[in-house]
Amino acid sequence: TIVALMQAGDRSEFKRAFAGATVHDCFNWLSVLVLLPLEVVSGYLHHVTRLVVATFNIRSGKDAPDLLKIITEPFTKLIIQLDKSVITGIATGDESLRNRSLIRMWCGPAPPQTAAGGVGVPPNCTASGHCRQVMALGSSTTSPGRNGQVAKAIQKVINTDLPHPFSWLTGYFAMVVGAGMTFVVQSSSVFTSAITPLIGLGVISIERADPLTLGSIIGTTTAILAALASPGDKLASSFQ
Repeated sequence: TIVALMQAGDRSEFKRAFAGATVHDCFNWLSVLVLLPLEVVSGYLHHVTRLVVATFNIRSGKDAPDLLKIITEPFTKLIIQLDKSVITGIATGDESLRNRSLIRMWCGPAPPQTAAGGVGVPPNCTASGHCRQVMALGSSTTSPGRNGQVAKAIQKVINTDLPHPFSWLTGYFAMVVGAGMTFVVQSSSVFTSAITPLIGLGVISIERADPLTLGSIIGTTTAILAALASPGDKLASSFQ
């Protein structure tokens, strides 16, 4: 809703953006109005979630594994590794390490040493390069409005129905897209806030924003990631 207010200068854009922003709110309100009375009467959510968590066979106690680290560490090591010896040296006051890079490895094989003795970053895999790509994508999507190349591509792909006889699956496919994108950014709020300006510009239609938003709610992983960080004796309760 706050993001939609940024388009308040144009009446028609604001109308579309605000409608897109309140889809998430409407879903939340309807969920509370329907599911909360059912939970109060039957307690079905409590019982169903307990049965689901029981199938995980979670091991509690001091010897329980750090699930979040086990799941994420193999992937994060493929992206970037920090040189902990540099961090330790800086913390202990070693002046020779003050200008050394903290990055030991970034996107592949260990980068070469720089002239200053720090660790270099391969030119084809730099953090600034990724940032420039992201900023360029955002600029080409929003700055030129409906005329940007990325905006036109999104408008054509997202708003197009699947070919007959699978056209009835279009909404479900949009839900999968919304869930997948939200799983990547790990926040439904980030995803819905990102598409709100595009809805205001008319790049994404309100009709297509509905299943995208529902998919983002399905794909949100923030609470699960927070539960994974819980200690072993609290893990089952956190998951439930």
